[in-house]
Amino acid sequence: MMLSTLQRVIGWYYLLTPMFLVADLFFGVAVRVSLVEPRLRYLYYLVCFGAGILGRLAPRFAPVIGLVESSLNLALLLVGIMLPVFLAPGLDPEVAQMVAANAERLGNFLLAGGMLILGFQASRQGLEGA
Repeated sequence: MMLSTLQRVIGWYYLLTPMFLVADLFFGVAVRVSLVEPRLRYLYYLVCFGAGILGRLAPRFAPVIGLVESSLNLALLLVGIMLPVFLAPGLDPEVAQMVAANAERLGNFLLAGGMLILGFQASRQGLEGA
């Protein structure tokens, strides 16, 4: 079975998860996963790497893996952004927005959103080819 370019990109994205873990552990940059609790974040890295292995062993599932994981990641990211806003009702909205948004979350949003789009496009291509 020939892999589409999108399937290969999605598969490599998940297989390269250990690089994101190294950046997190040694440089304190948690761009790949938006979870604050380190143990949960490391577990999420493990799940993402497992998703990469599954996507490599069964490439037809790569688009679905990309859709599900990216949707979950975006939901977690949005909760992480909105929690400071909801938990600080007396806080000026502009200040709450500055507290909630930072470069790591923006990077996470771009990665997760990009993978969501790629997963959607790969799924659409798979359906059109079926």
